[in-house]
Amino acid sequence: MPHAPGTMVIAIGCKTIYWQQLINLYPRAINYCIDVRAAFHKEWDESTALDGFNEHTRARMKMKPAWPAVFAAALCVVQRFRVVIMVCNHGKHRSLSVAVELQQELGDRCELISHRDWWHPAGLTNCDKFIHHLKSHPYLEYVRPADWTCLDLTNLVLDIRIGLYDFDTDKWIREQISNGGENGDQLQIQYSSKEWLRTGTRQSHHGSDMVHTIHTGDIMIVINPALRPQPMADTNWSFGIIVRGTEISPERWFPSDVCGPLPQYNFPGVRDFKDSLLQWARKPRR
Repeated sequence: MPHAPGTMVIAIGCKTIYWQQLINLYPRAINYCIDVRAAFHKEWDESTALDGFNEHTRARMKMKPAWPAVFAAALCVVQRFRVVIMVCNHGKHRSLSVAVELQQELGDRCELISHRDWWHPAGLTNCDKFIHHLKSHPYLEYVRPADWTCLDLTNLVLDIRIGLYDFDTDKWIREQISNGGENGDQLQIQYSSKEWLRTGTRQSHHGSDMVHTIHTGDIMIVINPALRPQPMADTNWSFGIIVRGTEISPERWFPSDVCGPLPQYNFPGVRDFKDSLLQWARKPRR
């Protein structure tokens, strides 16, 4: 995963005063939240003696079936907006585990902010100092209350879907070139008159670098169409990343009809995974 300069990961508990202060100061911050309470629900035999700073706690969280998808969604948000807010009840185990792992993944210039003290996680930092640090932080430019835009309407993550059948990008490209005649230098995607799929050695991107190969059962993190780098005019194409096992792909295009809604209980014990993860986000306007 590429280095992400100037990023911030916040771990916070929604049942704490810190959460209320944060949302009161930065109401748009709800659109940068990933709520992990349902995804990482506590099993009856799980211990809460340690905290997310502890590697054993993080190892336990990483064993959760939903971990790769949660981590991928959080990466989408922080890499595009430089800030992501991980939320659980008290900001001590679940959200803090993801935040620490994100900070380690993104590198030294990613700052981890928690209302828990690294050396004494059972204690809480001073709320006024916590909020003062956030108010003066340059990375929070996207969550400040001024200059509201269309980006305030919803979370970057639009949907989380599952692959219904296999889609072989290389095979699809060969078929398109064959159907397109002799000129294979530029290949027009049949579903859109404004978007071109570049192939061949003379272009900077190969087709397989722009379109996902999808396997049945892959988890697709679909990115909000308003925030795509090159919006596709036709709705038959989606843009996002794929989670396959523990592997996370780069952002690429894929045909929308190869994936469908995530089953209600796709992850054991987790109902409506996408809605639970993005429950704080505003709904997009129709």
